[in-house]
Amino acid sequence: MAKNKELEALFNDPILENIEKEDLTIFDVPENLKKSNKSQPDYVAKRVRCDNFEDYEPGFKEVHEDLNSGKRQLVCLTKKQTLQIGSYYIISGMLMFIVHIDELYTKLRRKKKDARTRCVFENGTETDAYLDSLRKAISSDGYVVTESNDTTEAYFKQSLEVNEKDIQDGWIYVLKSKSEKSEIKNQKNFYKVGFSTVPVELRIANARNEPTYLMDNVEIVAIWKTLI
Repeated sequence: MAKNKELEALFNDPILENIEKEDLTIFDVPENLKKSNKSQPDYVAKRVRCDNFEDYEPGFKEVHEDLNSGKRQLVCLTKKQTLQIGSYYIISGMLMFIVHIDELYTKLRRKKKDARTRCVFENGTETDAYLDSLRKAISSDGYVVTESNDTTEAYFKQSLEVNEKDIQDGWIYVLKSKSEKSEIKNQKNFYKVGFSTVPVELRIANARNEPTYLMDNVEIVAIWKTLI
C-alpha cells in the first residue's frame, strides 16, 4: 500500500499536472544517449558463385574418394595448427579448399593479425572470409582433411633418395646402456638418441667415462646417416 501511495503522490505532483499524454516524450531517452548495438563490420564475407569452379571440382571429387578409401582422414584443428593454402577443410559438413591467403595485417582495435582469404566450396561457391573467422568455424563445426597417404609416401620417398649431390654430414644414433645398476637396467624402453659428426663407434669409445652415457658402456641399437 505504501508503494501505491508513493506512485499516486508522484503522478499528482504539481509539476506534471499540466502535461498532456502527448508531452510524455520528455521521458524518452535522446538518440545520442541510447546504448547502441555492437558496431557492425563495414563488410561481411558472403559466399558467391565461383566462376572457375571447374578448376577445383576434380580436386573435391578426389578428396571424397580418398576419404572413402581411407587415404585421408578427418582430424580436429589444434590450437597451434595454422590454416594452409592448398589444404582441404570441412565446415558444417561441406568440403572447402583454401586457394589464397592475403598478407597478414593488424586490424583496428585488435592486436591479433588477420588476413582475407579466397576459399572455394564443393557446392560451387567461394568466399573471402577472414582467416580468424575460418579458424573459429572449423574449430566449432568442422575438421581438417589430412594429406593423402600416397602424397605423403611419395614426398618422403623423394626426400630420402640419395644421389651424387648429397653429402653426408653425420649420423643419428640410438643407444642402450649396458649398465648393471638396477636403477638403469630395470628401466623399460630406456634409450639414448643423439647426433654425431664422427662415426658412432668412435663417439662412444669412451662412454664409460662420460656422464651423457651414464658413465658406462653402451650398445648400438640403430644408426642412420644424415645428408645435406
